[in-house]
Amino acid sequence: MSEPLDEKTELAQANLEPLSVLMMKCAVSPDDQELQRETSIVLEAVLSAWALARCPTSFHILGADHPGMVSAVVSDRSVNIPCHVIELFPSESELNDLVVLAENVRVMTDSTICLSGSRVFGIESAVDTDYCEYVLHTGRRLAGSFLKLDAARSSECRKVKHGGNELAGEESIIAGGDELCRTDTGVVGGVCVCNPRHWKFDYLLPGPTEQRVATNLCIHEEDCRADSWAYQEASITTAGQPLPGLSSPGHLGDYIIWLRQQVDEVRPTSTLKALKKALALTRLIFLNQTADVIVRHLNSTGAVALASLEVRRELRKLKLKKSNLEDEPPVGTRDSSSEQVELDCDPHVERFLAQANDLLDNVLCQYDELYNRVVDQDT
Repeated sequence: MSEPLDEKTELAQANLEPLSVLMMKCAVSPDDQELQRETSIVLEAVLSAWALARCPTSFHILGADHPGMVSAVVSDRSVNIPCHVIELFPSESELNDLVVLAENVRVMTDSTICLSGSRVFGIESAVDTDYCEYVLHTGRRLAGSFLKLDAARSSECRKVKHGGNELAGEESIIAGGDELCRTDTGVVGGVCVCNPRHWKFDYLLPGPTEQRVATNLCIHEEDCRADSWAYQEASITTAGQPLPGLSSPGHLGDYIIWLRQQVDEVRPTSTLKALKKALALTRLIFLNQTADVIVRHLNSTGAVALASLEVRRELRKLKLKKSNLEDEPPVGTRDSSSEQVELDCDPHVERFLAQANDLLDNVLCQYDELYNRVVDQDT
């Protein structure tokens, strides 16, 4: 999104190994309170320096309360971005569209909503646009606010999930949306104790050539540490400050471990998704050269073709008012459907899948080697 820094700058020339070790220390012992105390001051300094070195001219550093974050005003909103995604973040014109889109999917008027997932990393092969909204209420007050806002905007909500229940289709949502929470009575003082208590909204939105898919995951502010990751979010707020911070060694360690596990979990069903998780991982632990290669592959013709197929599937699911489509194979796997056969014949897709799997092997090898080295140093 910003002017690229000269590759010969002092930061680019620096030996990043100590920084990789620092990040990995957080992952080796995320529950070690003594380690957290020792690491937190150094981590804050590193994040602050990282933000200062990478801050675009149109942004500003948030300051000591939020080390590692930069901010800008876009469409009368403050947009706050983690330092490790600054160079990959969408352009300023795209960012304006994403802020406007956020207003089309938010459910509360006074909440902080965050751009989340692949879009934060500026990936062209992102399938949909994901948001995460931090709310103070998850019961009938939220449902009432959603229905009021939804009636006045261009987005079309096609699916809502809450408390293990789901509504699909515009008519069903309008008719039953305010009763989807089964634990909040709606009286003064009533609260939601559903499990889970977050809400998930899936939207269809008009686009230049075809409809787009956007999602909004609404999480209670008390649950933000447990149910979301600040490292893959860009908060959009009128208050001017993001809710979560980046400088907790324990939370950072948990996120690094989660990313490593996610690569293994999603890889058998979607090479594309696994590579996106690997990008987030490599950016955070300073495997910069590998991260740059991943970015090029995720923006390649083959990756975009795979993402296009997944977009079409998501659109069909929402338009058919179904929560899932039977016999729909995961993107990045092979089967006999006509769309997948077409992809199998695409040399760009074949090249992407082969190179992506080599890249994933390389990322896991680098991660495991670094992790084991840090473990050996601490023993």
